[in-house]
Amino acid sequence: MAPWQDPVARPRPRTGDRGRWRVIVYADSSALVKLFLDERDSDIARSMWGSGVSLATSRVSHAELACALASAVHSSRDRRGEVDSDVVDGEFLRRSATFVEVDEDLARKAAVFGVRHGLSGLDAIHVASAMTFADFAPVFVSWDERQRRAAAAEGLAVYPEETTTAALR
Repeated sequence: MAPWQDPVARPRPRTGDRGRWRVIVYADSSALVKLFLDERDSDIARSMWGSGVSLATSRVSHAELACALASAVHSSRDRRGEVDSDVVDGEFLRRSATFVEVDEDLARKAAVFGVRHGLSGLDAIHVASAMTFADFAPVFVSWDERQRRAAAAEGLAVYPEETTTAALR
């Protein structure tokens, strides 16, 4: 069962909804791309998206998502012929997610996580961004195994779990 579907999962604050609780999901760009492309586990990402979770992501996801979809169009993995304009201009994420801004403090934390776990700069930014919600026990959703391991080592719940990904190979 996915963490956002677990009825006994620890509740998380849901802002603006009179004290109700909602799971916070931090999605990196590998999770966001699955909303648009038909690839392995896209159905899982779409289920998460439609489940009423509070979605968070880094501001860098705007560029990552638009560029990944453009790459898919150029390589013919996406047959739509162009990237949706609301992805390019950022409106899709603006209306759907809470952005974590990359400032000096977050960049410093990302550098520490990147060095500690051998992550790329962008992967480390995603882990550091998710950690800004650590008090609310977010679920870190990524299809990058190294990034998930780093997030788990920093104390975040991750999805899919490593065993799930290994079973899919």
